Amino acid sequence: MKHKPNKTWFFAGLLIIFLVYQLSFYLYQVFFIPGSLTQQRGDAHLIYGIFLIFLIAVTSSQVLTPEVTCSFDKNMSQVVIESKSLSNITVTKYAFADIERADIEQYQERFGQVGRPVLILKSLKTIPIHTDYIKAQDIRHDIYTINKFIRQCLEGKNFLG
Repeated sequence: MKHKPNKTWFFAGLLIIFLVYQLSFYLYQVFFIPGSLTQQRGDAHLIYGIFLIFLIAVTSSQVLTPEVTCSFDKNMSQVVIESKSLSNITVTKYAFADIERADIEQYQERFGQVGRPVLILKSLKTIPIHTDYIKAQDIRHDIYTINKFIRQCLEGKNFLG
């Protein structure tokens, strides 16, 4: 199970550089060039500036979103959750014997119910597989498959048979 946001580092970096350039050019126009020379109204400047700041925020949040990989290793009888971000890599391992079940951590939003897959340990500690909430109904099959796989690995059966 892999949750990997689409990341094209090169294009995202170019977009951020372009947006910062546009914002600095905008600020230069607003603060250093008299309004009579630019022949533009203040409202247009304000809307353009807000739009640029919004684009910078969205682009940088997409770049900073971590990539999470959750691997179920049958040979080692463990779950490995690896989270990669720009600054660090975090690897967490749990034995199948320590896992009670996989479940959905649900959250009610304005537009409906969302959830994220979590592992529930026998100590009743909840471990999120990744941090993003998606439509709860979209991950129900994944949860069923994870529970079936872990149960069959603990029983010593072949998952595909």
